[in-house]
Amino acid sequence: MHKIHVDLGADSYDIVVANGAIRKLAEFLRPLVAPSRILIISNSTVFGLYGDTIREALIPLGCEISADLVEDGEQYKNLATIEHLLDGMVKARLDRKSVVVALGGGVVGDMAGFAASIFMRGVPYVQAPTTLLAQVDSSIGGKVGVDHVSGKNLIGSFHQPLLVCTDPALLSTLSARDYRNGLSEVIKYGVIADEGLFSLLERHIGVLCERGDGVLTDIIKRCCQIKARIIQQDVREITGLRSILNYGHTIGHAVESVTGYTRYSHGEAVSIGMVAAARIAGILNLVPQGVEQRQEHLLESVGLPVKAEGVAMDRVVDAMQLDKKASGGKLKFVVPISIGRGVIRENVPAEVVERALAEIGAK
Repeated sequence: MHKIHVDLGADSYDIVVANGAIRKLAEFLRPLVAPSRILIISNSTVFGLYGDTIREALIPLGCEISADLVEDGEQYKNLATIEHLLDGMVKARLDRKSVVVALGGGVVGDMAGFAASIFMRGVPYVQAPTTLLAQVDSSIGGKVGVDHVSGKNLIGSFHQPLLVCTDPALLSTLSARDYRNGLSEVIKYGVIADEGLFSLLERHIGVLCERGDGVLTDIIKRCCQIKARIIQQDVREITGLRSILNYGHTIGHAVESVTGYTRYSHGEAVSIGMVAAARIAGILNLVPQGVEQRQEHLLESVGLPVKAEGVAMDRVVDAMQLDKKASGGKLKFVVPISIGRGVIRENVPAEVVERALAEIGAK
């Protein structure tokens, strides 16, 4: 078992990474909380697979356990679903000593965490991520929220979990597309923060695509360590350090938004966004030769898209203006300057962005 401590003072918590971790959830929670009630938030697909397992795991805590299911998909990550969840919390008679458990991927975790953050001005919640993307990224750091019709994640808050219980064994039931979705975030960490991780991914592409247990667990642990290290230094993105984690997301979120959250998954859009961001770095002569090619080859090798063919460039540019990382109408881009190091670049000329978008297929 691997335990990564996220040191945030009063909001500190642990990330536990181990096969079978979900079955030991009560053991991990008992030193942290004596819940009056537990509400599991999930979707029908995940709950059908792991609902009984997590219920049985929580029984030793000796409290009433109920569940509330949401629709599956980014298109349901909105305020209407949050209202449904809040109604469910009232019906389940949750109080401030109750605990919400988010069992699912990034959409479930974001919505369960946001609902927990505003119900009674904040109740504790636990992340039990069931997708690779959620295990290495969205379950860590306390960013919770929903989408607005004008852009992704425009409504939300910071609400740190009580615990992140990461069980790589749950990935065995993940679809191939959803698994690839998480690999984009894994590759992101290698490009912006860990050359050794990137090289490891290059060497073990075959094992990685086949979900080789030993290698995958180590990769998940390393990604969690990277994110924990960064958010400890800038939990609310005040200094800008945490913004480095948004590599590929400025353009990626815009691509998701303008295609209605249905054509590309989050990870696929981020993959396209990383290629575009690296292209911006190339046009500005910020990155040595070979970096763009290595990144693109790795993304393609795991089955992720590297082109945004047919996507309307003007709509992507407009959508980026609503990006949360924009300030005073000026966009910030995270760009690589080598494998293992990313930097934040402000005031990138519009013509450079448009050229990069054109070169990845936007029209």
